[in-house]
Amino acid sequence: MRVFAALVCVIGISAAIGSGPVSAQDAAAPAASAPAVACEALDQEARVVKAVPPVVPPEARTISGLAIVIVSLDENSRIVSAQVANSPAAVLNIPALFAARASTFQTAVRDCKPIASTYNLRVMFTATASVNQPPPSISDYFVGT
Repeated sequence: MRVFAALVCVIGISAAIGSGPVSAQDAAAPAASAPAVACEALDQEARVVKAVPPVVPPEARTISGLAIVIVSLDENSRIVSAQVANSPAAVLNIPALFAARASTFQTAVRDCKPIASTYNLRVMFTATASVNQPPPSISDYFVGT
């Protein structure tokens, strides 16, 4: 929704710019003839749009714990970098990083403008009783997203 509102503003401005020379009559017209588009939220934190669960290797399915991946986003919500800040075991670092890189995020907004930001993705790993047991559902992997 926020991207749509921003596109509407940009399209409206480019249409006004590209409309040709402005006459004295147009310049004297009140500026309120075109409604201003307000942003939905002045300030907003970065968030997950779509979380992708990690693929846990069989040898790591007996390990439980929380991994935190710091995801850096540019102003267009593209992932610039991702690094593991905390992990229950080194063998879970790569699955946590792959899950973060495959997920989709929305960058933070300040004064109605998207800005480069970071998001701490919290990935919960839960041990399974058996390697043959199916993996947990996606909601079991992400904490507070």
